[in-house]
Amino acid sequence: MSRDHPTRRAGLKGWIVAVGVCGAFAMLEGLSSPTASSALSEMVQPDWALPFAGWIVVGVAFYAISVWTLRQHLVHRTPWRGVAIALVVVMLASNAGWNMLLLEWRWFGPAFFALFPYVAVVKAIVFLTWPVDRVAALLLSGYALFLLYDIAWAYALWSLNS
Repeated sequence: MSRDHPTRRAGLKGWIVAVGVCGAFAMLEGLSSPTASSALSEMVQPDWALPFAGWIVVGVAFYAISVWTLRQHLVHRTPWRGVAIALVVVMLASNAGWNMLLLEWRWFGPAFFALFPYVAVVKAIVFLTWPVDRVAALLLSGYALFLLYDIAWAYALWSLNS
């Protein structure tokens, strides 16, 4: 088949690998910040902060978008495929690390500043995903827009809790 249309077998293998990789990072995130709910409730929050249930929705959306995006790059052979896959893994690892910085160690300043290179990684993935799957690129763009809220929220936490 052409590189634009993966075989059914390659598509299924892509789903299995993408779910496995993202699932492993979701578990790592859970293990690296097991007290997320209590940590958030103990922090002084801005009035406009998401409730814990909102963060659950964001997390589920993040991992669903990540699975879809990773799967697309796994099955579509493009010149930048390896770079895109590596960047998705970097995004997943950075997300878990950021949660540890903020929720376990409560290092508000470093957590705030870590968001800027993280946003750059997400934008690079959007750029590399656009020619492969525009739906995935648009979903990632929506996540990148959400990160503007996340930056403001992280700064507010830093200001309110330092």
